[in-house]
Amino acid sequence: MGYSRTMSATHKEHISQALKGKKHTEQTKKLISQKIKARWAEVSPQPTQPTEPTKPTQIK
Repeated sequence: MGYSRTMSATHKEHISQALKGKKHTEQTKKLISQKIKARWAEVSPQPTQPTEPTKPTQIK
């Protein structure tokens, strides 16, 4: 368990700054969202539910 509280806080801060749209391309945003999903998959034991259940789960 190498994740410290400050590291996760820094990670969240980095994501929030990145999502503010500082000249980020769509591909970069997709990579960031994939990293977020991967991080949540690590942290949460239960499977993550899609935010929009009407759509089929599909990552492009």
